[in-house]
Amino acid sequence: MKRFTAFVDKRLPEHARHVLTHRTIYILPTGFGCCFLGFILLLFVLGTNYQNNLILFVSYLLSSAFIVAMLYSFHNLLGIEVSCQGEYFVQTEQELKLEIDIKSSREIYHVFYGFEQQNRQFTHVAGSKNSLKAILLFNHRGVKKVGRFTLLSEFPLGLFKTWTYVRFPLSVVVYPHPIACQLVELTNVTVQDDLGLTAQPLFEGDDFYALAPYQQGWPLTRVAWKNVAKGQAWQIKQTAHYVRYDRHVLRLADMPGRDLETQLKQLCYLVLDLSYGQQPFSLALDHQMIAESQGEKHSQQCLRLIAQYGTDQDSKTHSSIDDKELHRHTIGC
Repeated sequence: MKRFTAFVDKRLPEHARHVLTHRTIYILPTGFGCCFLGFILLLFVLGTNYQNNLILFVSYLLSSAFIVAMLYSFHNLLGIEVSCQGEYFVQTEQELKLEIDIKSSREIYHVFYGFEQQNRQFTHVAGSKNSLKAILLFNHRGVKKVGRFTLLSEFPLGLFKTWTYVRFPLSVVVYPHPIACQLVELTNVTVQDDLGLTAQPLFEGDDFYALAPYQQGWPLTRVAWKNVAKGQAWQIKQTAHYVRYDRHVLRLADMPGRDLETQLKQLCYLVLDLSYGQQPFSLALDHQMIAESQGEKHSQQCLRLIAQYGTDQDSKTHSSIDDKELHRHTIGC
């Protein structure tokens, strides 16, 4: 089986678009087809043995039907154009619906299709261009390859099984299912106002803070004269120098989860939440760091890093980076 898989992969490399030809279509009799062929041989032997022309005629007629069914079964898939490509993002244990574009100049009858990870689905494809929806489900995080896509048909009489394998340049980033958590501000600074009074950090820049009772020696320019004119007690305006916190550094160690997977799920929640709010943020996972940015591409880059963290893919990525750095230093020497 491994040799056959290697043989198929060699004949069918990854491409975004495949056109099915005689080199990419396989055909074999089904179980019913083998029984049908055995029945034809039995009739032929009986007709020859007893020199019965009627039995021989029936065997010849059934043999013709057998051959015609083989040709029709092969012709049902011949010339079909199948295409799909891209990178998809999905949570663990969440269905991913992939659209496979299929184009044909004629109708395609009784087709079963699906990837290796899913049960095959049945459809009838009309002429021109159509889309097949393949549903995938992943239980573990990581960057997954979807494997081979199979088109299979037993049209017209179920005597032959005709199928093909195609491989698309598809990758699916499976990130952990997000768990809601509260973002803890990493800046916790106590600031002082111009008069030496302690102010609480509001992270809103320089602004009015509060009114305080006037004390002897404080500048009169800071007095709230409107309140004094109303007959109220003398008060002075306090303005604090606040630190504006407009960036978020998401670190795995700052997550409140008790285990690694829970912390990664909380990180996913924060990445999606900040991206939805169009807020810039950066992500730090041990030796890997993604600089501060925002937008859909930045979010996908962070989700990909979280999905690969602690897996074999993460170690391979890190080792390849180290190899590049070593090669660069070697050239420099």
